[in-house]
Amino acid sequence: MAKELLNYLVDAAAFVVFVLLISTGFVLEEALPRGSGGKAVLWGLGRHDWGEVHFVLALILILLIAVHLLLHWRWIICVTKGHDCKNRCWRTVLASVILAAVAALAAAPFFSPVVLTGERGDHYGQRQKVELYGSEDIRGSSSLAEAAQLAGIPEGDLIRELNLPPGVSSQERLGRLRREYNFSMTDVREAVRRYRAREE
Repeated sequence: MAKELLNYLVDAAAFVVFVLLISTGFVLEEALPRGSGGKAVLWGLGRHDWGEVHFVLALILILLIAVHLLLHWRWIICVTKGHDCKNRCWRTVLASVILAAVAALAAAPFFSPVVLTGERGDHYGQRQKVELYGSEDIRGSSSLAEAAQLAGIPEGDLIRELNLPPGVSSQERLGRLRREYNFSMTDVREAVRRYRAREE
């Protein structure tokens, strides 16, 4: 009975944490999108703070799933091996291959080179800052006019560089335009860099 109660509590906790993980993910994507910087807060927390909450919830969920798997380990082994002796070897091999593939997929980001936007070089030892002419201050909460002023380029040229319609208002926020016209803040900074490179 004690094991059944423990199973119930672990599964219930995992479900609650999973729902909260989804909720904080939506907060990061919709309420505090990339580029909102430190100017936007929700319940007194900025985007970075919500990112930390999201990360901690993910760690808790991983721990709860690990406990869940440990509590059901004998059942998992029995189901994997099966009752049919002829297919037992193939089932074990297949389960091992799937497990190895999942582990490789999870580990892949840690063994891949990190590329920093706005910097030259794909490796840590080769990074050199590329001057972005003040565009590092441009945020999703900036209007087109503010972004152009910060970057020191005409509004019309910024609109053209971002492939926006000519009639778009210069008072529109980049965050809303980014969602509507499918560009990123990195694209904005790259547009500034391209324009400045041509001017020089």
